[in-house]
Amino acid sequence: MENSRDQEEKSYLTELLSREEMEFLRKNRDFLHKFKVTEYFSSIAGREKTDPLRRQFVPDERELVTLPYENQDPLCEADNKAGKRIIQRYPDRVLFLVTSRCAMYCRHCFRRYHAGKDAGDAEDKDIKELSCLIAENKNIKEVLLSGGDPLMLSNSRLAYIIKAVRKAGKDIVIRIGTRIPVVLPSRIDRELLSILSENLPVCMFTQFNHYRELTEESRGAVQKIIRHGIPVYNQTVL
Repeated sequence: MENSRDQEEKSYLTELLSREEMEFLRKNRDFLHKFKVTEYFSSIAGREKTDPLRRQFVPDERELVTLPYENQDPLCEADNKAGKRIIQRYPDRVLFLVTSRCAMYCRHCFRRYHAGKDAGDAEDKDIKELSCLIAENKNIKEVLLSGGDPLMLSNSRLAYIIKAVRKAGKDIVIRIGTRIPVVLPSRIDRELLSILSENLPVCMFTQFNHYRELTEESRGAVQKIIRHGIPVYNQTVL
C-alpha cells in the first residue's frame, strides 16, 4: 500500500509529466541523473515538451546515450582534488563541495558524478580539512562553496561552514554558487541574509538561463541579497 507521501508525489508528477514521461522515468530511474524540481519552478514552466524551462528539469531519453567524447567529470575535477570535498585547480582559490543535494536537478548539470548522488552534506571533519588547508596556504584568496547547492543546508549549518572559513582566513572572499534564487526564491530569508552580511566579503553566483526565470519572486530575492552588501553575478550555461 502506498503511503501518503508516495501518493502525494505520484499525484504531483502526474500533473507535471505526461504518461509517457512518467513511464520513461519509472523504467530508467536508476540510469538517469536524478529527477527533482521545486513546485515554484514547475509553476513558471510551460507544459509543452519544447518549453525552455521545462527542458531544464524533465529527463530526456538522450541522457541514456553516452558518446565517446562525453565525460561524467568534464571539468576533470577528480584530477585536482586537494581533499575529500576540496578541489584546487588554481593556486589562489579552492572549491568546496558543501553538499550533493539540489532543490532542482538540472538536465545540463556538469557535476553529475556528485550532484544527486549519495555523498550527502559535508561533515565536521571535511570542514576542518578545508580550514586547515586555508590556514596553511596563504596564497588562497577565494573559497567557492558549491555542490550540489550550498543553500540546501540549514542556516545554522551554512553559518558553521562560513564562520570556519572566515576564521581560517579573515580576508578570503567567500563565493557561493547557487540556483536557489532561480528555483526556490523563498529560501532567501532574513536569517540567511544576516549570516552572509556578517561574514563579508561574500559574493554569489547564480544561474538564470532564460528571461522567464526573472519573475517578481526571483528578482526580489536577488535584490534582497544585493541590499545586504553581497554582489550577485550570473553565469548562463544554455
